[in-house]
Amino acid sequence: IEEVYTGLCGWAPELGVFPAHAVIVSASHPARGNPFWLKPGLCSGAELDRYNRETAVAQESDPFWVGEVGQLAAKVASLTGHYLPKDVAEYRPFLSSIVDCTLCHACLGLDDAPRALLNDEGAPDELGLFGRLDRVETAGVLWPFTYFRRLGEGAFLRYARLAFGYYFVVLADRMQAAVDRISRNEHEKVGASPAIFIQVMSDVNISPQLAMLGLEEAASVRPQWLATLITELWVRGSGSSAEFSVRVLYSGKIQRPCPGQRGALCPWSAFRALLLKFAPDAGSCPQFYDNYDLVSSLKSEVPSPEASS
Repeated sequence: IEEVYTGLCGWAPELGVFPAHAVIVSASHPARGNPFWLKPGLCSGAELDRYNRETAVAQESDPFWVGEVGQLAAKVASLTGHYLPKDVAEYRPFLSSIVDCTLCHACLGLDDAPRALLNDEGAPDELGLFGRLDRVETAGVLWPFTYFRRLGEGAFLRYARLAFGYYFVVLADRMQAAVDRISRNEHEKVGASPAIFIQVMSDVNISPQLAMLGLEEAASVRPQWLATLITELWVRGSGSSAEFSVRVLYSGKIQRPCPGQRGALCPWSAFRALLLKFAPDAGSCPQFYDNYDLVSSLKSEVPSPEASS
């Protein structure tokens, strides 16, 4: 990890720069003030456990995973000198490790990655075998979403709400807070909340968001290093007559997540509805509602902490 950090930043990490007390770990126990809602699968309980077992059983007999992915994993195991995992469920973690190692070693100039995974310039071959690994590994991250989408919109929403829907509640709450302040002409007051939020995530956080927003093409491959998913709130006018829109960009490219969207902007009302349809109810996700305080007018539309007690 230190070598990768040094390769990216140009200097080695120092303990004094990253003291333990100043680091917020997103995987920590849910508590107010911690960004615990960055972690997928927060709404743990019998319902989500049942869904996860169901997807695991389905994957073991799915023709794509048993056939195409099994053959690909066997080929990669032979190329890299590793044992082929016995269980279908282990194919994705195995392929993920190969993708990660190939990226790190090739991009840092270490001449030990299998040539079959590289192009003529010595970089990971996105159009060849490495690209197939990339897409299959990402399909593994999204397998539960894919499986439940096949069962219909209702099944997909029930799973997605528990798996990561609460993050969209946070996003909607922050954006609605900005809408509220602008509508009341309070956005320029001292102490107003930040105009920008920056959160660092991994592929297992970003890919589900793309899938839930219906951005299937963008979600089909692993987010590249330094990939960005940006949600912008645009406003025209001020006060009670202000009109709000949203622009979504993924690594610099405009996305169109709203139903029927053709241009770059989506009405805030439509994007807001898209986010909130993934809001879990308080009874199924007390881990979120008991530890996150809504700051916008959404308080009257989504479950409150008291509703889950």
